[in-house]
Amino acid sequence: MKLSPFNLYPHLPKKNCRECGESTCLAFAVKLLNREAELEKCPHVNDEQKSKLKAMFEPPVKEIRYKGYKMGGEEVIHRHELTFHNLPLIASKNRPDIFFERAGKRMSVELKEAQDDIGGIIWCKEKARADESIEKAKKDDLPVIMRVNSIEEAKSFSTRYDKIMVEFHGSPAEVFRNLKDYRERAIKGEQGCNLPTMFLADDEAEAAYALMRYANIVVINNEEKEFLEPFMYLRQAIFSDPRIPAKVDAILYKIGTPDENSPIFVVGNYALTYYTVSGDINSQKINSYLIAFDTEGLSVWTAVAANKFLPSKIREVIENSRLSERVKNRTLVIPGFAAPLKGAIAEETGWKVVVGPEDSREIGNFIEEMKREKQ
Repeated sequence: MKLSPFNLYPHLPKKNCRECGESTCLAFAVKLLNREAELEKCPHVNDEQKSKLKAMFEPPVKEIRYKGYKMGGEEVIHRHELTFHNLPLIASKNRPDIFFERAGKRMSVELKEAQDDIGGIIWCKEKARADESIEKAKKDDLPVIMRVNSIEEAKSFSTRYDKIMVEFHGSPAEVFRNLKDYRERAIKGEQGCNLPTMFLADDEAEAAYALMRYANIVVINNEEKEFLEPFMYLRQAIFSDPRIPAKVDAILYKIGTPDENSPIFVVGNYALTYYTVSGDINSQKINSYLIAFDTEGLSVWTAVAANKFLPSKIREVIENSRLSERVKNRTLVIPGFAAPLKGAIAEETGWKVVVGPEDSREIGNFIEEMKREKQ
């Protein structure tokens, strides 16, 4: 049965006290269902209500928490059915001290692979040590990963301890078949197929495949920046919420230390566009102003096509930031993809408009060319 907030509401206190931060208990039920709030935020729910509610919206794949991370918790196989909530964790032997930043998010390898553990999570590779490993995990309140050879063996561990994960062992074909079947059975509600999984990747293709759908921890053997960077970006793209546009505030930003003669660039407020353009401007050491106006979180070319690259929104940022009082320069540099709107922007704002490059990596050359033309 597909749950609705009205299924959860009868089991809430119905006080509408607002102590959870929501205006009503029904609004809180909506947040619970969308996994945007924790049940613990309600101070009046009793143990019986809490037990019933958790049973109702417990995901098919058990969620295990460890050191601030959440592993598992999947409700669907495909991202378009519902948002994927918990990022798969990435582990490697050396856990290189390399960080990547994209769309305002900082990313790195989370866990270090050791002989008998993954970032402190117990890793049991031998069936003979299963009981010992589970008891140690219980004693230390740690997750434990059990190496198994089949789905039936994985199912045998489902009720042994509430923080068990499984790693399928065998040939690549066998492992992927088991991973796929195990996750699909979990989503269908098959008893015993609810444990999060770990995958040991031999190459980049295997790592990417496991990351996209079936594994909650992916252990990689390639720690080169050239692999890690696109791998991190792939994970970020898959596990972002497609219902929520990634956007920054629609305001005026300073890049470096701009003065009254600094160039003024215009972009939409799509986060990836903003961070890419601001990063390129900063790396080229161009002190400037950057207008990120409201395109409803759409990229430049999408906003232009959807009629969301509105000159009136650019004017709003100029007026709200009192930009005309800060600069003598009255020239706006718009992205190359917005060239068809040059005249409309000039008419709406009363400022001169220049069409810049389509690729922000060329902004430095573009500015130098503008300087030469003025001489």
